Amino acid sequence: ALARKNDVIFHRICGEMAMAYKFESMNAEALQLIEAAISDRPEDITYLLQLGDLHWEASNMGKAYEAFDKVLDINPKSASGWHGLARCLQNMRKPKEAIRAFEQAIEISPKNPKYIRDLARLLALQGQDMKRALELYRRAAKFSPHDTQIQCSIGWILYRSGKTTDALKLF
Repeated sequence: ALARKNDVIFHRICGEMAMAYKFESMNAEALQLIEAAISDRPEDITYLLQLGDLHWEASNMGKAYEAFDKVLDINPKSASGWHGLARCLQNMRKPKEAIRAFEQAIEISPKNPKYIRDLARLLALQGQDMKRALELYRRAAKFSPHDTQIQCSIGWILYRSGKTTDALKLF
């Protein structure tokens, strides 16, 4: 694919091959393809998002953060960029900044259950606003009613708040 860099389908090949490499745990090869695509089209946030995800999955939070930050420099309305940045901030132990970034992602994409669930999880882990975490989990459940992870999280919050009967219905 790299030899055909100027080919019309080069970028599609890079994206697809990078995903295949990623699934095969061949991260170096995936990074090489994504970085080649970025060098050819630095303003294409699709590849920057992939780069951020690759670095995030490899626990390279600094590099992941840089990739997602670049996405937001190019397109401040990228919900995926805000979500990626929020995940990095959470892993970098910056919960206040992560909460704000999750909120930005949700503001842009208010029906995305993953974004809502991830903010609810952070709030629940912080233990500071369980009421809001429960509200967010319930909102996420409306958009993804068969997601057992969301249902279990609602159950755990109910259980911890003494609503054992309600929790057991969910479990």
